[in-house]
Amino acid sequence: MKFINLLKKEIRELLTLQTFLGMLISVVLLMGMGSLMNSTMTEAMISADISIADCDDTEYTRDILSRLKDAGYEINLVEINEAEITSYPQVMKDAGLENLIIIPEGFTASIESGTPAEIRTVSVMKSATSMMSALSSENISSASHDIASIVTDKLYAEDLSLSEKKTEFITSPVNVIDNTVVGDKSAEISIAVVGSTTMMQNLVIVMVIFILVLFASQMIITAVATEKIDKTLETLLSAPVSRTSIVASKMLAATLVAIINAGAYMIGFGGYMSGMMSGVGTPDISDSALSEGLDIMKAISALGLSLSPADYALVGIQMFATIMIALVCSLMLGVLAKDAKSTQTLLTPIMIAIMLPFMISLLSDINTLPTIMKVIVYAIPFTHTFISMDNIINGNLTLYWLGFAYQAVFFAVCMFFAIRLFTTDKIFTVSVSFGKKKKNSTAEE
Repeated sequence: MKFINLLKKEIRELLTLQTFLGMLISVVLLMGMGSLMNSTMTEAMISADISIADCDDTEYTRDILSRLKDAGYEINLVEINEAEITSYPQVMKDAGLENLIIIPEGFTASIESGTPAEIRTVSVMKSATSMMSALSSENISSASHDIASIVTDKLYAEDLSLSEKKTEFITSPVNVIDNTVVGDKSAEISIAVVGSTTMMQNLVIVMVIFILVLFASQMIITAVATEKIDKTLETLLSAPVSRTSIVASKMLAATLVAIINAGAYMIGFGGYMSGMMSGVGTPDISDSALSEGLDIMKAISALGLSLSPADYALVGIQMFATIMIALVCSLMLGVLAKDAKSTQTLLTPIMIAIMLPFMISLLSDINTLPTIMKVIVYAIPFTHTFISMDNIINGNLTLYWLGFAYQAVFFAVCMFFAIRLFTTDKIFTVSVSFGKKKKNSTAEE
């Protein structure tokens, strides 16, 4: 019976209001992410809308398009002049498209002469970290292979007495040449190959940012809360040292530790990338994902998706700004702690502010969100760090610097309130009781 009573006591102490609050926020956040993931996946994979430019425009190709419609595709016919195409990025920009299948002139003639015909796919890649970059090409990839299957079925129906040579041609009557567009650059490579490679490369950096911010925040909020609870903060603030210097020293110490951790993570990241790239190697030129002798890394470099040292420096600048904002916010939240248990609950706002842009940057393009949601996400200063790589890769340096300016202003405002808090005696009395009885608070005062 004593054990049961002790068990009940421990459960009551652990299942506090802040525990339930944390669980509720986590559930709401995860459900929201699930809803976003569902809508994004539906838009990327279930929707069968495709854009096709039929430059051949024969009865044969029109029959192919008709069969695609019968298969459930919603076809958007695009008028382009194949002879005037000089740049796929410009074509996609002028037409306002993200994906396009081009059936070139002479397609029907090639099939009728027994020569494999070509179709070209063009896909615009907007994010180097979102998994949707790879999934967004599913429709166009499926449609291009369905076109080849339709041609095969038509050829089988037309000629049942097949020679070995004809059989070889009929089983592969269409060659699909994939093109990926990033900004104003393009390369003959599948967006699925590019997306999977760059996501593996850049996802690690995003994870490093996420872990570092959480680590730095938890470190300083625990340190300040412990000092306040143990009454050592009073002794420190009564010393003949300016309180501004105390705030600055705490911030600088936490920053240096975070930088050391960042260095360790980046060394590990370098080893990870070295191993991954040696595993990828250089594929054979005949690989269907490539053409004109381009290997994967050369294609990624041609698309501007490989970050230079200067690009890494820009990412590092926003990473540093994010850590500083997290530290100053955690510094103020740590002062609100009334006991050791409340520190984890006080960290919840920081965790939400980090997890929301982190998850969205992985699942979707922030610019495709509803306006209200987009405003909320952009108002979170950490968002601009998670999308910094995409801004740099796509040449959106104006958006990058606007985000950094917003972070600088946000940090300055938070730092002002932190210094004000530490320079007054309210720092010793301010706290969050998390639903404790009012009479207890009154008695303590």
